[in-house]
Amino acid sequence: MYRKRSVILSVVVALVALPFFAGVGTARIDPNGGEDGIVNTKSEVYRESHQHGPSSGHLPPTQENVAVVGTKKLTNTPDRISDVAVLGDFAYLGKWSAGITTPACRGGVHVVDISDPSSPQKVNYLPSHAQTYATEGVQALTINPGTLDEYDLLVVSNESCGPKGIGGFTLWDVTDPVNPVKLSEDGGDYTNGDTIEDPDAEVVPVAHEAHSAFAWQDGEDVYLIAIDNNEALDLDFFEITDPTNPVLLSETGLEDWPTVEVDAFGDFPTAHDFDVRNIAGMGWTALVSYWDAGWVFLDVNDLEAGDPPLIEDTDYQECEATVGFGDVSPDSCPPEGNAHQAEWNEAGGLFIGTDEDSSPFRSFPMEVTEQTTAEGGVPGQPAVGTEYGAGEFGWTIPIATLPDEKLNGPMVFGGYGCDEDASDIPDASVLDPFIDDPTTEEKILVVQRGPVGDPSAPFEACFFSIKVENAQDAGYDAVIIANHHTGAALGAQPDAFFCGGQGHAFTITARGVCTGHRAMHELFGTTPSYASGYAGEDAPAPGDIGPKIEMISFFDSWGHARLFEADPDGGFTEIDQLFLEEQPLLSNAVGFGDLTVHEVATGVGPDAGLAYFSWYSGGFRVAEFDETGITEVGAFIDQGGNDLWGVQLTDKFTATGDRIVALSDRDFGLYLVAYTGP
Repeated sequence: MYRKRSVILSVVVALVALPFFAGVGTARIDPNGGEDGIVNTKSEVYRESHQHGPSSGHLPPTQENVAVVGTKKLTNTPDRISDVAVLGDFAYLGKWSAGITTPACRGGVHVVDISDPSSPQKVNYLPSHAQTYATEGVQALTINPGTLDEYDLLVVSNESCGPKGIGGFTLWDVTDPVNPVKLSEDGGDYTNGDTIEDPDAEVVPVAHEAHSAFAWQDGEDVYLIAIDNNEALDLDFFEITDPTNPVLLSETGLEDWPTVEVDAFGDFPTAHDFDVRNIAGMGWTALVSYWDAGWVFLDVNDLEAGDPPLIEDTDYQECEATVGFGDVSPDSCPPEGNAHQAEWNEAGGLFIGTDEDSSPFRSFPMEVTEQTTAEGGVPGQPAVGTEYGAGEFGWTIPIATLPDEKLNGPMVFGGYGCDEDASDIPDASVLDPFIDDPTTEEKILVVQRGPVGDPSAPFEACFFSIKVENAQDAGYDAVIIANHHTGAALGAQPDAFFCGGQGHAFTITARGVCTGHRAMHELFGTTPSYASGYAGEDAPAPGDIGPKIEMISFFDSWGHARLFEADPDGGFTEIDQLFLEEQPLLSNAVGFGDLTVHEVATGVGPDAGLAYFSWYSGGFRVAEFDETGITEVGAFIDQGGNDLWGVQLTDKFTATGDRIVALSDRDFGLYLVAYTGP
């Protein structure tokens, strides 16, 4: 069935999946077992810290020009569902780790029969490798359509949540989704020499983690692009014509394109998502969402020739689109950036990009206000008045809610702040001698993002939320998480910072800040370094006391969508933006869930002028768009709120001719909806 390649991957490892066991708490279970049979009960409640909690946790329900066709509950645990893919009569929904500790963190893919959209039925579950979960790269496509070699391929990107977890991507033959065949879980980049211990206690290589992956067919050949979470060259291209033997063809990234500017707040460049299309006048083009670098376009017509050449990239405008609306500060310049995902329209002349900004507040630079060296702090601290760029996590307690509306106080270093090194975090009382006024000063713990590639910390990178919870447990009022070497692009972006999302549910009491890797070193009097492998790192030591700092934040709203036009003479022009009317209001900044946009799917054929959005707690949104602009025309938020991650078109229509769209709700499962407006 699968055409063999003459090129053999240099490292091919057969990793054996461990048996799958899952607990589902107190939910009622159908006799045919497992999570396949979860059903709704009135007694089921979500944790009140989540937006599906009380009325203060989400926007009011709304329904405008949208019909709910069918739903299927797939989880009782918040944040357990990730992306959604659709092919024919089946939807595939990823299972996220939700910050659960190993081995129960293991994810996989729920398979749902949607042949009757009014009554979706779960028919299978495809478990991930042990201590591995399905992330943003869940995609289903038909390979060799109309030939004797036709089959349906499911692509799943892998991230690890334990020492037995793997990275890369897994490929399934889902021609018969009830009886699928795992083709490979060996695809990925093995160049760092990472290893795991398999079930037979053998040490085997493991691929770098991949947050997303996307496959396409060009003639007889099938290719795949994947994010490499572990390297600055973070785009990996593979040939998967023989899906049992993926072949790594090339690696590239921002450092290969000196003309691409990182021009958004935070200066953080990372590949995140893809849309690969055959565009008239451009050929096969990879549209790569590249966070603070905007959107990058690569020529992927001849991947066998080496690294795909850069075609063009977008530049962010001077200020946020929401400046001048509602309560958004005029200081919201430059834009937050965070180019997360994008999709071309059917004709290929326009594309819509989504900025995932989960923090409605932005901070002015973090400023050193007092050195502590005379009181026992580390020597070599920055001079008073030194500033460092920093951001604020959107899911921690806002700095603006402090009585004096600013974060200020002394700091101490605490390593990585993960469970594995939590014993290195000193008790917050270590900062008592440096507090002048306990009513107006906060005790601040500084930890590093990761670990990634640090031989002195041979354990898995942990969620930002794990670091914050461990800091809270040690008595701290605030946490500063500094970027790591990979996030600093190995020194190309020493001040880049990344305020990532919440990885697990817990009671949050602390403020959370992200800053660059250079700041972490200089605040504790050490020399910055950014080498891969942390060679010769002069790092702060847990317990080192740093200076006092001060930070003030302001409201700059949430992430929204952007509409671009491809210029026939070269380049791409931003022609309009779309944001929800609730987003620019300070009154919605806290207590109404995460109001940033996440993903977009553009219509084809009869609905080619429509865009469908998964907008987290903003629900499902529909917009009309063309070369003149983009306008919202439909909305849906369910009773009790939504937390929508993925959105995909189905090939099914209602009796009135409205396309049925699939949505993944992180706390529930599958929604099938249709836009019913003009």
